[in-house]
Amino acid sequence: MALFFTGEFVYALDSQRRVAVPKEWREKESEGVFYIMPDRGHRLQMFTPAYLSDMYAKLSKMSFANSAEMSALGQLGSKIKECRYDKQGRIAIPEWLLEHAQIKRGASVDTEIILVGAIAMVHIWSKENWAKQCLPPDVVLDSIDNVIKGSAGSSDPLARKGS
Repeated sequence: MALFFTGEFVYALDSQRRVAVPKEWREKESEGVFYIMPDRGHRLQMFTPAYLSDMYAKLSKMSFANSAEMSALGQLGSKIKECRYDKQGRIAIPEWLLEHAQIKRGASVDTEIILVGAIAMVHIWSKENWAKQCLPPDVVLDSIDNVIKGSAGSSDPLARKGS
């Protein structure tokens, strides 16, 4: 059965770089582990071992004789961090991933970050960057419609954000 992640959660990142994972998401991941990697647009992707297994099935078809593909695979593997959640349901996010996501920790105040359910995975954003990404509902629905109809990538919804 596929796992689905939905909703938007604002959580504090504590002084030890830990953030709580919503209980309903933890209940879906029985292994107690998530994987996090940098994504485009100063966001992080967090996904389950099952998602990584699906990714592996596709990536294992890459040619070991192709130097560029092997370099890309090595770069990808070096950027994925396994994160196990503790008894309180928190994961620790490495500093280098926080820097990628432009999440700046305050010295005396916990930093708020946004965890966004993106159906098959979770996106982790700084509060400021997430606010910049919010699209009008019609643009979101047009993008989904394009994917369902098989014309994904034919238009960039962010390019139309201002219209």
